[in-house]
Amino acid sequence: DAEVHYVWEGLENDKFASDLKALVNEYFSSIAKERGVTISEAAKATPARWCLIMILMVCFSASLPWYINGNCATLFLTPFLALVTAVNYWHDGLHFSLSTDWRINAWLPYLFPNYSSPWMWYHEHVIGHHAYPNVSHKDPDLAHAPQLMREHGSIKWKTSHVGQSQ
Repeated sequence: DAEVHYVWEGLENDKFASDLKALVNEYFSSIAKERGVTISEAAKATPARWCLIMILMVCFSASLPWYINGNCATLFLTPFLALVTAVNYWHDGLHFSLSTDWRINAWLPYLFPNYSSPWMWYHEHVIGHHAYPNVSHKDPDLAHAPQLMREHGSIKWKTSHVGQSQ
């Protein structure tokens, strides 16, 4: 007998789901009206956000030669810039939240695939995790490093998890 985690039937009549949709629509409608854009455009990156992403990419790229040559300051700066840059374009692009054009969202993470393969992340995180958030034995995000972290009860406790719940 298959374990059922979600019941999708009747979701269109669910008060929480309809209230949530109304709140999200209201929020982005006001932004769209204020900026003079569509609701879809209001939910994506602003021109200022795109400028921030470009500046971060340039700063990260510019720090690489000094990092490769062993400059002490860039030992901390370059990884920090890599993280902040990736959070601002890689993660958001793979969640299709940067551009109204899906191709830009799909292509952009391949520029600097710092964390992992965008193809693998899309399937594991976006499809796997978002379909089953925090569901044991189904959410792949719960088992990224089970030898180091025990993020969920579905991960068998090991001595390396001392200090974490059993």
